[in-house]
Order: sequence, then structure tokens, then C-alpha cells
Amino acid sequence: MQHILLTLEYPPQKGGIARYLEAVVKCFPQSFEVWSSRLLTHRAWPAWLPALLRTIRLPGKTTLWVSHVHPMGSVAFITRLFRRVSYIVILHGMDFRLGTRNAWKRWLTRRILRGARLVVCNSETLAEEIRQFDNSCAVLPVRPTLPVSMEPLLSHPVSAAMSAPCRLLTVSRLVARKNHGRILEALVELPDVTYTIVGEGPERASLEKQARELGVSSRVHFLTPEDDRALLDVWRSADIFTFIPSSTTQDVEGFGIVYLEAGAAGLPIIASNEKAIGEAVSPDGAIHVPSQDTRALVDAIQELSCDPERRRKMGEANRAFVQKGFLKERLYEQLSPYVL
Repeated sequence: MQHILLTLEYPPQKGGIARYLEAVVKCFPQSFEVWSSRLLTHRAWPAWLPALLRTIRLPGKTTLWVSHVHPMGSVAFITRLFRRVSYIVILHGMDFRLGTRNAWKRWLTRRILRGARLVVCNSETLAEEIRQFDNSCAVLPVRPTLPVSMEPLLSHPVSAAMSAPCRLLTVSRLVARKNHGRILEALVELPDVTYTIVGEGPERASLEKQARELGVSSRVHFLTPEDDRALLDVWRSADIFTFIPSSTTQDVEGFGIVYLEAGAAGLPIIASNEKAIGEAVSPDGAIHVPSQDTRALVDAIQELSCDPERRRKMGEANRAFVQKGFLKERLYEQLSPYVL
């Protein structure tokens, strides 16, 4: 059987969704063909019409795997009506929220999900939201795995060194919801701490300005590694992974693959108390703080920065957590009944 992945995000694009989808394809390299966002065009209405014109020519034994319920789910739904081609929806938190933001979207999303052979989602938290939305859907939570390119982190020793200054690290898109600014505020009370921010996005200029205004810019470093090989070195040079995103009505931290990368690196983690994030970190390897509480963040960083032995134990717990349930073998085990 032929499997086509129809998606708006896939490497070389960056981000958790692209990494998640790449992991699925790499588990079954002989089974999938990837059709990416080049099938969309602003010269046609609707923009996904070229994708539909291509999918309705597929043979009946094909299975479409679609990421982004709108618009790719609509393509799969219509293709099934014309060609009886089955489809599987891969759903993430922001996608689901956007797909249920008004009555028309909710109606269409419900039809798409009901027509799917399976709805794959990236967390138990999202699976429960989908079941509450429509309990007739076949839902399978398949949590992300550690990217293969990051597996070398697992062999790096977990450090118990007392580095001076203590080195914080965040790896994420530079958007307001990721709360980098809250960590910059905390640095004002943490003179012996440096902070490295890895990522790209529209907030970079404002974050650089904020760091200057707070008087901490000499201790803040913005990096954009060329590739994952360079990123490995960044992970290995940190003491604490600090990432405290918040959710909005339309966007949510649905899991956070970077937490797995931090765990593989053997780092202790300071995370926000978003429900789905709890699935990505060991209970013994993280301190959870409210995303808008600067005082709680300062206290958590101070606790860890002066206690290298605790950092080491938390890092070991996070690494064991990743090794137990988040390597590619687990992904293969869960999805192989639907691919092979």
C-alpha cells in the first residue's frame, strides 16, 4: 500500500511539527512519499485546489496522512468522497484549536475527523480534548520521539560540575508565547547566571532591546546554529534548560520536543505548568513554575544553580525518561499496524 504524507511543515522547515512528521517518515522510509506545502498556491481559490487535483488521481489503495486539519484535512475528506481513498489525520494542539474556533470550523473539523480512519495526536492531553469534542473519532495518542540527530546526546556524561556562571539555555521559536522575556526579567536578580537563546522569530529585536533595557545584555547570547550538529555542542555546554511557554486561545504548547532533547542531554529542566508539558519531562527531572510568575522562576533557578548534585540527579532522571519511552522504536511500534 502506498502512503502519502500531505503537510504544510516538513524539513528543511524547522519546528516541532516538522520534526515529528520527519520521525514518522524515517520510521517507514520505504512506505511514505512526502507532498509538502508547494501544493498550495495563492493563484487559485481555494489555495489547496492544486493539492486536491493531484490527490483525486491517486489509486484507491493509497492512504493519505494529513497534517493540519485545515486545509489538508479538507483535501483528504473530499478525495475520499471521489476516490474512496482512506486517510489518517495527524493533529497537534494549535491545529485543533484553530479548527474549532468558530461554528463553521467546528462543523467541518468534526466531519473531517469522523471520516478519518484514525486521528493521531501528539499527547494524551490533546487526545482527551478530541474525545470530548467528538467521542466517535478513533484517536491514537502517539507522543513525539527524540530526533535521530539528537541521539548522540545520550552518550554525553551528565555533569555535576559547579560552573561559574551557571548557564541557562532555551531552544525555541522567538515568539511572545514562548516567554523568553520572563527569563530576561529573572536575570536581573541572578547576577551569576548567563542565558543562551537558540532560535529564530519575530521577537528577536524586541528581546535584544529588553535585555539592554534591563542591563543584562552582556549575559545574554542569541544563537542560530547552522544545523543539528552545531546544536549538539550548544546542548552540551548548558547547565539548566529553562523553557516556560504559555498557551493562548489559538496556540498551545502541545508537548515540546525540545524537552526530550534537554532530557537526552542530561539537563535539569525548569518548565511551565502547562498540562501537556508534564508528558514530556520526568516528574523527578523538572521544576514546574507558572509561566507568568517571575518570582517563582527566580527561586527555581537559584535552587538549581547552587546545587550541582541535584542538577545531576535531575539530569539522570530526564535521560532515563527519554530512553525508556521516547526513542524511534516506540513510534514504530505504535504506527506499524497502520503502515505495514
